[in-house]
Amino acid sequence: MRACPKCHAEYDDADLRTLCSMCMVSLVRVGDVPVEEPAPPEAAEPAPPPAPIAEPDIITDVRAVDAPGAAMPEEPAFPPRVEVGKPKYWMHGCLALFMLAVGLTTISAFEIMNSAIVLIPVLVALLALLLRFLHALFITKYLRVTPLATPMLDMALPVRVDCAFRQTIRLPVVEISLTAFECAVRTNENGSTHVQRAMYRHNVLLEDENPARAFTFVADLPIPRGAPPTFAGHPNRIYWEIAIRIVMPGWLPSIRKTVAVSVLPQRANDTPLPAQSCACALTSLAGLPGTVTLECPVSEQGTPVVPIGRPIPFMLEITPDAAVTNQRIRVELVYQVTGKGDAESAALASVIVFPEGWTRGTRAATGALLLPPTAPVSFAGQRMRIHWVLRVRHQVLWHRDYSQDFPIAVIPADGGVEFPPEAPPDDGLAIFAEAAAFIMGRNPKA
Repeated sequence: MRACPKCHAEYDDADLRTLCSMCMVSLVRVGDVPVEEPAPPEAAEPAPPPAPIAEPDIITDVRAVDAPGAAMPEEPAFPPRVEVGKPKYWMHGCLALFMLAVGLTTISAFEIMNSAIVLIPVLVALLALLLRFLHALFITKYLRVTPLATPMLDMALPVRVDCAFRQTIRLPVVEISLTAFECAVRTNENGSTHVQRAMYRHNVLLEDENPARAFTFVADLPIPRGAPPTFAGHPNRIYWEIAIRIVMPGWLPSIRKTVAVSVLPQRANDTPLPAQSCACALTSLAGLPGTVTLECPVSEQGTPVVPIGRPIPFMLEITPDAAVTNQRIRVELVYQVTGKGDAESAALASVIVFPEGWTRGTRAATGALLLPPTAPVSFAGQRMRIHWVLRVRHQVLWHRDYSQDFPIAVIPADGGVEFPPEAPPDDGLAIFAEAAAFIMGRNPKA
């Protein structure tokens, strides 16, 4: 015979249960049941109510955006938000169904209905599915968010919101917000941890007092001049989102939708900066003294400034002390990401000079470096930093490379740069269309 040490309910040895069905406490033998005596109540002074925490609105911190050599901003007083992925609501429903199935195989249906641990998640999941079903079937017809211009820095982005419903209603409030996030990702053997922060947020409130079945709203969302553009790193990133929240009348829940937008590294109202000559001495290359000279804008601190989308001419002069072959020199622009996420580095512009080697004496070569529109700009945030270097590499066959780095600053393109249009996303069926066109003797690109 076994008994519950809390409620003293007795269970036969033939019963396979190991927990009390009322108290959910492990069962023990009858002779080992401890006797619990209630402790006398103690008079305790009521604790003072906690002071409300006032969290200020998030604003843009652009003090270090255009200064790549500046120090990292100090951490805020509150801890960073740690997010592991985005919430998946269908997972809650699957988890509730799994818990229900486990309960049916272990205890009776009557005990399941009396157990709050199983009943509450099931009711919450069913209520959420019911509300979404009502939205899809009786209320919402469609909701579209369309940017009316190409998003870039230093502009007001016009956004149109079209929504329609299956019945005539009045919308009290429609909120449109534009938010920029910096997201540092730290990966390990157990997965990845996302630490992100909202750097900039702008909200616009709209309303329409006239009842109707379809509504169209247009709002201008300003993008600051000093904000960072979209950056898709591996795995760190900077991304922008347009969030829509429609407050429904009565007891109906609000309608929410989020749309990702790609902000180009370009300032709409800027003009090209004047170029100057900036010479850097080469001292770390084995047996290759020389200089590399860039024709680009220069900051007040003497740092070369490279705008995205504008070719930067350079000239490399070396004075080797011997003639060599099977060696070459590579001049490249490299960005490096540091901070709370994984460190990453990549060369986005590269030119090879002296591909067959060189002879003794002074030698010179010229070229041009051009950064693509996907290149990130110099950025100093609270979660990560992006800085750039001009790297000159002496590549020797069957030997490690000799290299020397020079710090530079990368800024967004001016308004006169034209970027190629973005390619439409591949839906996975393009390869079948090209194969069919090839079989039929047609041009797949036509």
